Amino acid sequence: NQSQVTIQGSINEEGSIFINEENVTLEPSTLNFEQTVSLTEGTNTIVLTAVDLAGNSTTKTITITLDTTAPEIILINPASDALITNQNQMVIQGSINEEGSIFINDEEVSLEPSTLNFEQTLTLNEGENTLTILAVDTVGNSSTKELSITWDNIAPEITITNPQENSITNQTEGEISGTVSEPDAALWINNEAAELNSAGEFTKTILLVEGENAITITATDPAGNSATQTISITLDTIAAEIAI
Repeated sequence: NQSQVTIQGSINEEGSIFINEENVTLEPSTLNFEQTVSLTEGTNTIVLTAVDLAGNSTTKTITITLDTTAPEIILINPASDALITNQNQMVIQGSINEEGSIFINDEEVSLEPSTLNFEQTLTLNEGENTLTILAVDTVGNSSTKELSITWDNIAPEITITNPQENSITNQTEGEISGTVSEPDAALWINNEAAELNSAGEFTKTILLVEGENAITITATDPAGNSATQTISITLDTIAAEIAI
């Protein structure tokens, strides 16, 4: 992956040496020669021609490929560079676009020769895990990709502030309010989506039916951990009877 190459050699009798038609100096005592040649990206053909004092000549051709392009890392799993999961292991899958080597957190991972695919199962620590994937091609060009994977196996906490458990009301609508410990969680109340504000607070009005109403509140965080709380509200719109 170097843009210049040094050509060194010798001829076995007095004469001249040419590299790509350029006359190169010969060391008189040894008939050695040395020349630095600039390369262009891709295939470079270098032609050496030796001519002796009688005019006889011989030619040698060298092909040198200049590759300064870093290999590309194609990540299949996880699909995102930043991921939250409730599993303590993660399968890293992907491929590179040319022959070379692949390392995950400095550990070399096997490449499938025919497809250049790789797969490695990693054990995560609680919290954020930073993974570095390094690809190195056969001439030393390299590229890296960093992943952030957070292992979170703690379910959000739901606190219901209103109404109290086993409340009785004569209103056909009930207001449910409370907080969730993780504001980025998804919230459902009786299977209907409810909004959380930035502080994790929620308020939702629901319709009640006569008699006991079971209200189920479920919060699921981005890692997939869920928590559920159930409260009971009784709707009583029937007036008491007066017996005389």
